[in-house]
Amino acid sequence: MVKSFVLLFLALILFSGCSNNAQNSLEKAKLKGKVKTVISLAITFGNTSKTSIISNNNGKTDTQFTIIPPRIDTSKTIDNYTGKGNLIEHTIFVMNRIFKSKNIYDDGNRLLIDSLYDDEKLQSYTICEYDNKNNQTGLNEFNPDGSLRLKLKYTNKYDEKGNQIENDRFNAIGKLSKRTTYKYDGQGNQIETNVYSDDGKLLYRANTTYDSSSNCIEAIAYQPDSSNVTKTNYRYFDYDKVGNWLKQELYMNDSLYKIVQRTIEYYPGESPKR
Repeated sequence: MVKSFVLLFLALILFSGCSNNAQNSLEKAKLKGKVKTVISLAITFGNTSKTSIISNNNGKTDTQFTIIPPRIDTSKTIDNYTGKGNLIEHTIFVMNRIFKSKNIYDDGNRLLIDSLYDDEKLQSYTICEYDNKNNQTGLNEFNPDGSLRLKLKYTNKYDEKGNQIENDRFNAIGKLSKRTTYKYDGQGNQIETNVYSDDGKLLYRANTTYDSSSNCIEAIAYQPDSSNVTKTNYRYFDYDKVGNWLKQELYMNDSLYKIVQRTIEYYPGESPKR
């Protein structure tokens, strides 16, 4: 459960839905070239042991290690992109179910509608709002019947390079619900993220490190009191001619957690063949 939360938190840090800047989906995903489709096959490894604190007959506590059968899960992800680099469909096949996100963009490449499906059944859809500078100012999430589920407003701050350095989220009545701040390196990679509550209390922090190709190689997420520190490392293998990785290994706290194999299809005129 903790691992799933950390991975979700890091994913939200590295990627976003409604766009707040000029980056298209390929740029956010660190994909090079005119990518058309990415098929990812993932193997996830569960824990093989657990630690328990027990009391012995003397009233003292002992540590007991229990070996449990390893759990291995597999999943498949298909991402389809437009010729302009926008993600139009994201499909996940896992546990005999199919989850899908379908996106609609305007002429300015801004994400307007994001619809979520579970086994082809619409679960919800989100409509994004922007100002005249193409900055996201809010979103409205609806149930399949069109009733409003969630309404959020945003204000954003940017540095001189156009990088988003602060995002304030407000609820339907205009009350601040969360503030997120960002820091970047000289290449524009996001290297620090801080998430604050409505009263300014730091909730979570993440620091990320990148290689020379701007691939994330380490992400450390922790709470302000340094509890529940989780270190995630990424290793990359087998690059294609365009420079995109085809194999990734993900380690959590130095233990192998996931292996991802990718097949990348490009639009005509750009071939990954060596």
